[in-house]
Amino acid sequence: MAATGRSKQQEKRKRRTFVGNTRNVNDRSMSETELVGDHVTEVCESTYVKHSGNRQIEAAGETKTTTVGDALKSKMPKNFSWVVDSQVCAMGFPGSPENMLYLLENNVRYLVSLTAERQPSVSDFPEITVLPITVLDFTPPTLEQIDQCLDIIDKALQEGKAAGLHCAHGKGRTGTVLACYFIREFCMEPQRALDQIRMYRPGSVETKEQEEVIFEYANYVKEKHKQDCENK
Repeated sequence: MAATGRSKQQEKRKRRTFVGNTRNVNDRSMSETELVGDHVTEVCESTYVKHSGNRQIEAAGETKTTTVGDALKSKMPKNFSWVVDSQVCAMGFPGSPENMLYLLENNVRYLVSLTAERQPSVSDFPEITVLPITVLDFTPPTLEQIDQCLDIIDKALQEGKAAGLHCAHGKGRTGTVLACYFIREFCMEPQRALDQIRMYRPGSVETKEQEEVIFEYANYVKEKHKQDCENK
């Protein structure tokens, strides 16, 4: 009876550890992991292994054995999209480490946070700089706040990095700033800029006050940034 009990325990351990040997998992799903003794062998498109304070992002298809930690897989933030391909993106509130990993993987190093109600945590992601420019929900940013946001985008692009903007859902406050970005960067007329952001991101710019500040910003740009548009 003792031998039978031991045999069952051994069989159970075999199923958990795959007989203590590393198996080749290259032909399995890219998201699968296999426990091997005290190590984990992972083949995945984006795995973020947290262990003893060390972080690493594994390239697609690369097999690497590391001491077991908390494996983190990236997840696109809600309402995420590129407004300028691989350079400027918009999203809803990025509230999880998985969201932050997704941004990191996509070269987003500057994140403009337009929420007055809360801020995203990047304590585990020092590569990402969060810049709070707080605006109350359903209200427009000031002209000066818009310029601040656009200056951050410019800084990111000059460094060869991408910039992201978020509010709660990535529509009202975020859409307002991005319409103004089209005005300043591409010298668009305000109505065209408004139509453009709504085409790219349906539901953008949610209130009359937010629409109005886009037209105000267009006049502001004509005075402050007139020379820039004339040279484009």
